[in-house]
Amino acid sequence: MKRFCLLTVCAAFASTAAHAAVFTVGSAVNCTHTSIQAALNAASANAEADTIRVSNQLSYSAQAISISGGDFTLEGGYIDCSTTTPTGSTTISGQGGVADSVFRISGDGVRNFRRLLITRGDAIGADGRGGGPRFDAPGDLILQDVSVDQNAALSGGGIYFRSTGGAATLLINSNSSISRNVAIE
Repeated sequence: MKRFCLLTVCAAFASTAAHAAVFTVGSAVNCTHTSIQAALNAASANAEADTIRVSNQLSYSAQAISISGGDFTLEGGYIDCSTTTPTGSTTISGQGGVADSVFRISGDGVRNFRRLLITRGDAIGADGRGGGPRFDAPGDLILQDVSVDQNAALSGGGIYFRSTGGAATLLINSNSSISRNVAIE
């Protein structure tokens, strides 16, 4: 009887283990979320390294996305939420929104951005750091097939990268570019 109870308890713990999830962003019924922020919030709540696939079904403008801790891949270029292979890239723009970075990243984790154009962020007010991604965290920011283009800030026009509370790495991989960004100071 003791052996059976122990196995039952072990089985209960094993069944509650978290698994990496795939979240999809778009306008179709089969998409898990209609905004990038909502998908990132869901990924942040999951302990595993999740994937967020961003479809080209929506226009992602006026974006000021806040990312806390966690490991994830944010990948654009999907035709729709049922597609499993990206074919291009997705534009994520800060134009038309508040004066802020397109992505504001804090908390520990590995953040992998793929197949994105991050553009028109305007972190001119307040502390004014990083028009595109602003990284104030320990962990990694990996850009693969990403363009950071036409962003403005007081400092770090395209990317502002600062380690806080531990080691941090910025890795700019294949086919990525940082161009036509402006730092005013």
